[in-house]
Order: sequence, then structure tokens, then C-alpha cells
Amino acid sequence: CSPDVWAWGGYGVLRGSGYSSEYLQRDYATILAGRTGDNVVIMLGTNDAQWGLMPTTEQLNTISANMISAGAASVRWMTIPPVASTATPQLKMYREAWVQRVQATPHVVDATGALGPVLLAQHRSDTIHLNAAGHAALARGVNAAVC
Repeated sequence: CSPDVWAWGGYGVLRGSGYSSEYLQRDYATILAGRTGDNVVIMLGTNDAQWGLMPTTEQLNTISANMISAGAASVRWMTIPPVASTATPQLKMYREAWVQRVQATPHVVDATGALGPVLLAQHRSDTIHLNAAGHAALARGVNAAVC
């Protein structure tokens, strides 16, 4: 468990276009194949909130229970990092709604606290996604919070 594992590399289940909550609900056993006994941290992105794909807290807890039944030692949900200060008010609202929903699950990992203040220089030009510097900062914070 080290920062390089969390920074878009190393051991993890990562996909460039992300995993939707629908995918997690449907294919949790495939995601966990060969990873029996591992602790899992899941962070869905702002896009999920922005597109109205936010699962309910009950659905998040069901996904966690399903992943544990498929072999995960534990499942924790992580809030999404803050969007850039130049993001639209609507996007900021979506992000906040998503964060509140995740915070209602047990054993939350707070990306905001792990990342600290997000600088505009840590975002891509879309104001939503972190760039390499943002991912590295998030990785250091998550490592301290989870490991």
C-alpha cells in the first residue's frame, strides 16, 4: 500500500473512462476476480453525478455487500475530489449531492480531506478531472487515509 499504487497505476482496477455505478452493480464479481481478501476503495466520479447516475445510499451499501460476498475483505466509498473553482455552479451542486450520498455510507474515505485544497493547476481544462499532478496529490492523501 503506497502512493504509487493509487496514482493511476500499480495494483488496482482502473479504467480510463471510469466505471459507472451500474457496472459495479452488475459486474462486481468480475472486478474482484482473483482479488479475494483484498480491501476495496471505490470512487465514482463527478460525471456520474453530472449525468444523474448517482446511486442511492441503499444501492451503494448493496454494492458493498455484494463485493464482500464475492470475496472483498472490506469495501469503502471515497468522495470525489472538489471540482475546479471555475466549474459551473450546477456542477458544484452535483458534486456536493454526490459527496453527501457517499458520506452516508460506513467507513468513508474523504477525498477532499485526503487531497487538501485543490489547485486549478491540478485539474484538466474541463474543471472536473484531475491531471497527473492532481492524481499524485490525491494518491498521497489516500495512502495516508487508507493504509
